[in-house]
Amino acid sequence: MACMLKSAWVGRRPACACRNFSTFASCAPNRVRASTSWLERKVFAAVAYVLIVAMSFGLTQIFSARAAYIHMGAMFGTIMAANVWMHILPAQKRMIAALKEGNQPDQRLAAQAKLRSKQNTFMAIPVTFIMISNHFPGVTYGERYNWLILSVLILVGWIAAKFIRRA
Repeated sequence: MACMLKSAWVGRRPACACRNFSTFASCAPNRVRASTSWLERKVFAAVAYVLIVAMSFGLTQIFSARAAYIHMGAMFGTIMAANVWMHILPAQKRMIAALKEGNQPDQRLAAQAKLRSKQNTFMAIPVTFIMISNHFPGVTYGERYNWLILSVLILVGWIAAKFIRRA
């Protein structure tokens, strides 16, 4: 049975109603779920893609098309850097510290780092396509529907990343 979370916080950890530490992880607010359903992943991807399409359209309305492409790549790059510096490296440091102390590393940290690494893969390929697209303005940002081409480049990058992750 999962713990019920009390409103009181003790240090950095919530106080569990059942005090059963084997199920404590189930009530932790920042836990990483080991698996999500197929539907949840697809819905998240669809919502994220709609937001990216809206962002690419909005950026091309505010900035020049080339600047919009650069901004989209910069946004993805910033998210990737934040994933590494704020999630992957701290988790790795805590796991290494646990091993040095002779303890078993927390598998939730490994799952979180793996998830962030996977997210970075799905952003790195579109960023590469965006960087290459700057060399071909006649078929990318120089076109009338440049925001749509940018959105398609990102979608193709996600599909390519899916195949890379399988290999």
